[in-house]
Amino acid sequence: MLTPLGYFFAILGTMLSVYTAYWGLLLVAGGITIRKDRKTWKNSAARPRVSIIIPAKNEEKVIGRLLASLQTINYDKDKVEIIVSESGSTDHTVDVVMDFCKQDKRIRLVRSGAVGKGNALNEAIKYATGELFFFTDADCVPENDFLVKAAAMYAANVHSMVGYPKTINSGQNILTKLAIFEDLIWRIMSVGRDRLGLSVPLAGPYCVISRKALCSVGFEFRDVLTEDIELWARLLKNGYVTRYIDAFVWQEAPSRLTTLIRQRIRWYRGYMETGLHHIDIFKRTDLAKATDALLMLSTPFFAMLSIFSYFISWFSLPDLASSLGIVLFVAVFFGANILGFIALNAGLVYFAGKDALGLLKISPFVYLYFIVLGISSSLAILHLITRRHAIYNRTEKTGYSDMSFLQQKR
Repeated sequence: MLTPLGYFFAILGTMLSVYTAYWGLLLVAGGITIRKDRKTWKNSAARPRVSIIIPAKNEEKVIGRLLASLQTINYDKDKVEIIVSESGSTDHTVDVVMDFCKQDKRIRLVRSGAVGKGNALNEAIKYATGELFFFTDADCVPENDFLVKAAAMYAANVHSMVGYPKTINSGQNILTKLAIFEDLIWRIMSVGRDRLGLSVPLAGPYCVISRKALCSVGFEFRDVLTEDIELWARLLKNGYVTRYIDAFVWQEAPSRLTTLIRQRIRWYRGYMETGLHHIDIFKRTDLAKATDALLMLSTPFFAMLSIFSYFISWFSLPDLASSLGIVLFVAVFFGANILGFIALNAGLVYFAGKDALGLLKISPFVYLYFIVLGISSSLAILHLITRRHAIYNRTEKTGYSDMSFLQQKR
């Protein structure tokens, strides 16, 4: 017979099991699709005008790398404009951008008087003339075919799409190498959502949105902690399902633990604030898409529960014999972690083959990495509960690039 404590453990275990099953469904659907559906993308003769929007603040170390890559991107040059929206830089970001403006008339610098990334984006789109908007960050470098792939999807009546990241500085240290696992999970889950007919969450560094879709939500971003995710929720409520585009963007991962934690506190608090603000999403879209969206926005809550479960499992070991609920919880929790570790390694080999051998060596550190993310989630929830003043902490960039990236760009 279960004790009150046993019931508590049973409820907690059920919640984590349901969420784990939800993740598992997305990963399986995405993994099978990536493995079996290796069709080449179909090019399209249509070439709509594209506005590339780049918010920038103190990005002198990286923005030149991005602008140089955009000058040679595979797309009709007369149908591309590049708008950099600078807001309050104290370094030489403006000087770097102005040098490119003098070389290439397609590049334009605008200045945002208001603080915040959302406001910087809004200042840029005031001047944009494109039919499609490609939003990316200053530390990124898109693959050469990103825009032609987006144009092909737009020709198929897709108005909101998002690609996936590759870590440009994975060789910098162990922390940036572990970011590769997140890249892999993001891609597989995005493909899984797309395969299941759900809406793939927007990510600011690698998303494309049509003018029509953007106009449907007021042609603006909100000045919030996660302006891309908040826009995604509004698009979904207005009938625009974001699709996965099989195109990637090189992106710099945080190389310092403190930088990573600050970044994730901002992200996770932004997720939860978006979920609370758009809790009425059930009234504006079908049940499956609304449930998926709110579960995704609740990820920090479940990450916190997972961290909490590690602690209570450890401290409950002496009471195992006295409660069936505790026995079942500990067995299921640790069993799920062991199975998850095995599945992670098997998945790496399945998808990456020989290229996964280097990742297998550091896979045990993945749990430490995700514990850090869980702690960040807990801090984000604490900030939200205590109504701590929300600060948009810019993620520090170093400009480091791996040799694999440099060789690919030659």
